[in-house]
Amino acid sequence: MNTYTIFEQVLERQLLWCVKVPFADKDKVKTLRAKWDVQNKYWFWEMSKQKAFYLREKLESLGFVCPLKEQENELIVKMIQLLQLKNYSYKTIKAYKSAAKQFLAHFHECPKVIPSKYQIENYLLHLSVNQKLSSSYINQIINAIKYLLENILELPVQKYQLPRPQKPKQLPTVLSVEEIRQILKTIENTRHQLMIKIIYSAGLRVSELVNLKVKDIDLSRNLLIIRQAKGQKDRQTLLSKSVAHLLSNHIETYTLSKEDYLFAGQSNAQYSTRSIQAFFANALNKAQIRKMASVHTLRHSFATHLLEEGTDLRIIQTLLGHSSIKTTEIYTHVSTHKIQHITSPLDRM
Repeated sequence: MNTYTIFEQVLERQLLWCVKVPFADKDKVKTLRAKWDVQNKYWFWEMSKQKAFYLREKLESLGFVCPLKEQENELIVKMIQLLQLKNYSYKTIKAYKSAAKQFLAHFHECPKVIPSKYQIENYLLHLSVNQKLSSSYINQIINAIKYLLENILELPVQKYQLPRPQKPKQLPTVLSVEEIRQILKTIENTRHQLMIKIIYSAGLRVSELVNLKVKDIDLSRNLLIIRQAKGQKDRQTLLSKSVAHLLSNHIETYTLSKEDYLFAGQSNAQYSTRSIQAFFANALNKAQIRKMASVHTLRHSFATHLLEEGTDLRIIQTLLGHSSIKTTEIYTHVSTHKIQHITSPLDRM
């Protein structure tokens, strides 16, 4: 029987679809410009999802079939259902699903033949060295693999104690108050400007902003209620007095009800986070700021500026919604308030 397998993979941060067939079928595929993998001994193609779809049709017209597709799907469905039952977030479920699909496509005889710990470690090494995936991405893939093996295939936990890559200790980028002022000046759309002001003034994640509803605004106490944020947690954070006035006008202008999203897209649906990231990147460019910044940089800037103004670290932890104070402590390394008052020994000469 002629067989093929198909799976997603990330190569140099680009999502590609890989289609592969065994060496024995070389006569059938040599006209389709396949590449040869010397180490694993199979023919393969790397391409976009759309092109992979047409290639699958071509292979199936030549008599190829995709083995274990139904069984793989059954495992994926079972895993998704269990994750949903345990109330995992949509983003986590999506990430686990993608990682599990790629894992099952690589070890295509699984679950009939369970890969050894050594084989899985080699697979992770391939993702790190050849596909150049980040340590945080690989850690997420390890979580998905372990969840699949231990919770779905019910294998012993001790059997798969997989080594995890060490995360690089990088300091977050921080924008100065003047740089944020320049960014706001370049944004002509008043609604876009209000979004950026809320994110910076309250230390929000971009996903938290688009989830905000009118009922989450407490104008009388100058508070924002963030519901079911990262880790399925609710919290309260600051509502700037200057932003409160703008928000009140915004709600009145768009005649929003309590259950309406504060910022809605087309057909009153949730506003796109990508749209916010796009206009912020454009504003950065217009303001001629060369730092590697994103919308999330505003959250880092909020925390750092509060710390430099003397706000207690525990209060910043609460406002950001961090479970551990250690996560918040990174801003003590970013703050330059004390460093700026130190004179270099060279300047004393």
